[in-house]
Amino acid sequence: MKELNFENLEEIEEIWFEKGTDRKFSGVSLSYFSSGVLEEKATFNEGVHDGPIEIYFENGNLEIEANFNKGVLEGPRKIYYENGNLKEKGELLNEYPEGVYELYFESGNLQSKTNFKNGKKNGTQEYYFENGNLKSKTLYIDGKPNGKYEEYYENGQLHWLQHFNYGVRDGIAREFYENGNLKQEGVDKNGETDGLWKTYYEDGSLLSEQTVKNGILEGPFRSYHENGEKRIIGTHKNGEPDGLWITYYDDGQIKEEGTFRNGLLD
Repeated sequence: MKELNFENLEEIEEIWFEKGTDRKFSGVSLSYFSSGVLEEKATFNEGVHDGPIEIYFENGNLEIEANFNKGVLEGPRKIYYENGNLKEKGELLNEYPEGVYELYFESGNLQSKTNFKNGKKNGTQEYYFENGNLKSKTLYIDGKPNGKYEEYYENGQLHWLQHFNYGVRDGIAREFYENGNLKQEGVDKNGETDGLWKTYYEDGSLLSEQTVKNGILEGPFRSYHENGEKRIIGTHKNGEPDGLWITYYDDGQIKEEGTFRNGLLD
């Protein structure tokens, strides 16, 4: 197969010719760093990339290995860190990922694994901490999260549990402390917080209860001291404090009270 230095090629209307001729280049082009180290090795057929391509770091390590099919990136592709460890790998179809595509930390440990179909996320996507523990897991359909979403702390404890309906938050949502106790819980509806939401202290005792409608605070609000005694009692209207609000000491005695109108204290 014919080999030419890349400097002896020229591009005219997206077709590569042997410089100074009307011959569409077929063969292997080679380009070099100023140090003389090979920078790129690419295969052409009738003036377009067609076949393997290799790109190198100046230290001689491989940076990218891929394949062209009549000018289109297609087939297996691997990308490397300068230290030689794998950075990405997967299959391409019409320049888009197809099937399982993986990303790696520079240490060589797996960072993420995503399933693609027709260039869109389709199936499970998983992210990992560098210690190998699962960081998050999402199910996709046609590029949109659909179903259960799980997010974890680095110690392996569940952090978030949410549900999606074709890209929109919809269903039960729970957040947890790193010790495993529940931090908050409620329901998302059509992408907005909706209904009764509860928050908790790290020891598991109830911190607050509030009603939300279409993402806006609406209705009764209660919060509690860590000993279980009520702390604040009031009401929201259109996201603002409304009516009588009472604040309590942790022994149950009233600390202060006031009346709000349109979010302002009378």
